[in-house]
Amino acid sequence: MAADKRSSGDGEFGVTLAELRELMELRGTDALQRIQTQYSGVLELCRRLCTSPTEGLCIDFVYDRRRWLTQSRLHNAI
Repeated sequence: MAADKRSSGDGEFGVTLAELRELMELRGTDALQRIQTQYSGVLELCRRLCTSPTEGLCIDFVYDRRRWLTQSRLHNAI
């Protein structure tokens, strides 16, 4: 399954950095429960992060991200 580029919520991803940080602090059943209640499961969390649960990031997404970051840095430097 290739990564789906759709996103939901604020910004490009449907998960904020703060939400990911909070999730990373949880362990075991607490983490699983949070993923189930807040994101309706691992598949939905992966979809929001534009990744595949079995294949990771789509290589096209990585190249697009690199290109976007390079253009943003160049634009901000001007």
